[in-house]
Amino acid sequence: MGELSLGSPIFLWALLSLPLLWLIHALQLKLHKKLIGTLFLLDRLELDHYQGSRIRRLLQSPSLWLQTLVLLFLTLLLIDPYWQQEIRTSKCAIVVDNSASMRAFKTEFQDALETNLKAWGVLSKATDFALFGSTIMSGKQHQGQQWSALLTALHNMPLQGGEHDMSPALHLARQWVGANGCIVLLSDHPRKVSPDVNMISCGHKIDNVGFAGVSAENQGKEWAVEAIIRNSSAKSQTRSLAISQQSPRVITLKAQEIRTITAKFSHAITKAQFSLAHDAFALDDILTVVKPQAKKLSMGITGEQNEGQFLKDRFDLLYTKLHWNQENPYLKITLQDAQLSALSEPLSYRIIFHTIKHKVRPSVLSLVPTQHELVRGLNWPPLGAELSGLGEISLEHEDLVLVWHRSLPFLVLRSKTHPDGRVFQELHINTEYKDQLWSYPSFVLSLHRFVENAAKACPAYERANRKSPTVLDIPVKSEGNYELCWNEENETTTISSQKGWLQIPTHMESKSLKVSHKNTPIAEYAFQLVDGREGDFSKAKTFLSKGNMDMGESIMSQQRSDDWKILIILLVLSLLMIDWHIRGRRNS
Repeated sequence: MGELSLGSPIFLWALLSLPLLWLIHALQLKLHKKLIGTLFLLDRLELDHYQGSRIRRLLQSPSLWLQTLVLLFLTLLLIDPYWQQEIRTSKCAIVVDNSASMRAFKTEFQDALETNLKAWGVLSKATDFALFGSTIMSGKQHQGQQWSALLTALHNMPLQGGEHDMSPALHLARQWVGANGCIVLLSDHPRKVSPDVNMISCGHKIDNVGFAGVSAENQGKEWAVEAIIRNSSAKSQTRSLAISQQSPRVITLKAQEIRTITAKFSHAITKAQFSLAHDAFALDDILTVVKPQAKKLSMGITGEQNEGQFLKDRFDLLYTKLHWNQENPYLKITLQDAQLSALSEPLSYRIIFHTIKHKVRPSVLSLVPTQHELVRGLNWPPLGAELSGLGEISLEHEDLVLVWHRSLPFLVLRSKTHPDGRVFQELHINTEYKDQLWSYPSFVLSLHRFVENAAKACPAYERANRKSPTVLDIPVKSEGNYELCWNEENETTTISSQKGWLQIPTHMESKSLKVSHKNTPIAEYAFQLVDGREGDFSKAKTFLSKGNMDMGESIMSQQRSDDWKILIILLVLSLLMIDWHIRGRRNS
């Protein structure tokens, strides 16, 4: 049974305006008094006669009744009545295993889901469905009561993860369905789940052969690729292998065999492709590799130029991919005879050695590192003769001390933000650059980490091989639109830079990507699915487990329709126009 409810019952107080309206109309009626000769004794009778006439005239006033109807209709709009009916509605959350291996069984798990939900009586009820991914980052993919719409969302769901923990996603699904809702987990192999979860596994063993790893390196006049091929099945498999422009050849792998295939290419060839004959799981059958070309980090030395060679020799050993450029370096080494707060050079990545005259010279220097990534996990034993001493330096608000000696900072990290949003960092070293610190492993490793961070942020051309899927963070020199060309297709897409970076999400179908800006190459990448666990279907199995939870939850469903409100508004406007017309005629 349903019941009538009011959205805003407090507006019923608006009905108190009706007596006020009638009082106003009563006061507007003028009392006409008649004098009948000298018969003043009949004066009271005449008054009584006209008082009765006033009530009749009030009841016969069209304007009064029209305005009364307007107030009643406006009160009806304000209280917002609606029909509320109790409907028994069920909630069913479907959690889908996001692993890439599920792609091999897309048709099977859609059919298995529909068959089992029919058998459990879920599809015969009014059910509100929700589709979740098994990773917590996937969240809710779809919600609604139409089964066809759910199947469409299920078909379009991205399946590109690796092995992961599903319990957070199952907990999220339980929060959505409530205490009596139904949860269904779809996977390709049996998993341990709580008793209140229905498990549907629709996998089966597949004789899969695919690429499980790759490495590429430059070797003098050539560059070489080592590709790892794995036979995940329990029996011998034969496949056709093609490498770029070479003629295909047939390879036979024993059960569970892992084989390394080596191929060499001239430097004129910047990209190679390995392909196997397709099987049921085709994602690991194609391997695209580009000739690696690391970024060259431009570096320069400012300050005492006669000491430049000393630092060049040490940084060449510290980081091999350096390009020395004194005119416009991306990473600068500065010898600074000043306080920290006095530095005012243009923004850039910098390593600054402070040569302050008044130093504190402790006999033993006990260094205390923080948990920052530049110094985390490094052993910082006490120093003695290695240091000439520390200076008394002042810090700014945004400075972060990485390593302390009592109250004196030893390593300080400063971040500076450019007006376009890019962030540059400075590493301040509170000691002489010629100290024996270069034989101190923790100090050298901290410098190396800082230089690596500068190389990552440096907007230089790069060719690299990456795992798929991933999110690429590419530094760029200028703001604007950049062109993306996927898998050597002629069609390109554009993406805008944000604060000096391009953030590009990739997917399992990505094999290669070229990034350019105004026809100038920025970067080139190749992507490989090299997760051997996803290509191993030895655990895949058809399995069904019915949970012990009875599905069904009674909720109040509000049956609302706002169409009548439009009719009421039109009617109120019509009544006001009629009242205005009647008043106009009376006044004339």
